[in-house]
Formats: sequence, C-alpha cells, structure tokens
Amino acid sequence: MLSDGFKLMIIGMGTVFVFLGLMSLIIQLASRLLAPFNHLVMEKQPAVKPRAKAAAISGDDTVFAAAAAAAVKRYQDEHQ
Repeated sequence: MLSDGFKLMIIGMGTVFVFLGLMSLIIQLASRLLAPFNHLVMEKQPAVKPRAKAAAISGDDTVFAAAAAAAVKRYQDEHQ
C-alpha cells in the first residue's frame, strides 16, 4: 500500500514537472516569436519624480522625535 502511494506521488510530481517545463518552453518561444511586435504594444513611461521626505516637508524632525517619544512613554506606562 505504501509503495502504491509512492508510485502515485512520483507520477503526480513527474506530471507537474513536465507540464511546468513545457509551459516554460512555450512562454520562451512565444516571447521570441512576438519580440518584433514589442514596439506596437510598449508605451513610454512618464518620468517619475522622486518623492520628498515627510521630514523635509515639515521642515523639522523634532516633531517626529517628540511624537515617537510620547508613544513609547505611553506604551511603557500602560504595560507596567
């Protein structure tokens, strides 16, 4: 009974392995066949500007430090 289970496991894993291998080959083949048509589908991406840091917007890190310190103190007071 145990050997039947191992046989079934090997057959199932082999089937999945073969399927995934074929799928990978088909995707690579399709990629190579459709490469000449990329210019028809590809759109130019707009340039993305880097985001400013939140601290730079507020102009002062002491506000964030004070908020963090207050949160830590409150947590310590509640859990003692």
